[in-house]
Amino acid sequence: MREITNEQAAEIVAIVERERPQIDRAATKMLRQLAGLDPVSQKQAICQVLAIWIRAMGDIDDGLDPAIGLSAAMHHQVDLNLAASFAVGSRKH
Repeated sequence: MREITNEQAAEIVAIVERERPQIDRAATKMLRQLAGLDPVSQKQAICQVLAIWIRAMGDIDDGLDPAIGLSAAMHHQVDLNLAASFAVGSRKH
């Protein structure tokens, strides 16, 4: 996986924070589409969307390794988001 500089990381954080309301609305809208599916089918749909997005983000000529790296980075981000949501949830109780 490609390393990013501190400047690039700061730019990514700024983009996400600036677009947070739109991100939340888009995620909610996408999740509504999954509501009628069985949980197993929901997981499959999410995996398919992520795989398509990862493939679209990469250069087809770069091969599988960069795509796997992006997948691993996304997995790491999901772990961070889960940890943050559990931390917020534990403060509410």
